[in-house]
Amino acid sequence: MQELVIQENDLAWAKPRFFIEFQRGGLYRIAGKELAPYMNQRGRLTDFDETIDQIMRGFYEQSEHYEELIKTCNTWIAEQIQHHSIPPRILQATACIEQTHGNIAIEQIAATCAISLRQLRRDFATYIGLSPKQYANVIRINSLVKALSKDELIEQALNGGFFDQSHFNKMFKQILYVTPSQYIRTMDDFYREIFKF
Repeated sequence: MQELVIQENDLAWAKPRFFIEFQRGGLYRIAGKELAPYMNQRGRLTDFDETIDQIMRGFYEQSEHYEELIKTCNTWIAEQIQHHSIPPRILQATACIEQTHGNIAIEQIAATCAISLRQLRRDFATYIGLSPKQYANVIRINSLVKALSKDELIEQALNGGFFDQSHFNKMFKQILYVTPSQYIRTMDDFYREIFKF
């Protein structure tokens, strides 16, 4: 029988590395600031918002263990998103893109939402942090990946010019460093996560 050891403070043993995956407009709803200056950039949280960075660091320092840290962060985020809302026209536009799995013309979205293309682009930059086209591409790729099964992936590979399954598997692993089945399994786990804002 294995012995269960409970540490007083498991955060003292290893610094946590976790991320928050935001749904459309989630970061705006927390920070309340225009996202356009941060489009297509990587950076530290402190570069985006020092106050939020200090708050998150405080949560880390005050937490005894990971579960407490995650619960504290979740509670704070849930409170923050009540302060900043996304305009209904942007929610309608993103829903339109999602319903069509990203296969829709940006002009059609603007017409459906009764706003100009220019305003649609500005609103997406402000509230989503992507252009409408970039958002549609993300939705399109995610829809394809979510729908893939191993058999479908192999069928697409054979239609895409690979000679056989082993040739495809070898090339897939050279590029992505995992086999197709590992990739599908990993992505399946990712899309079944429930902790998304």
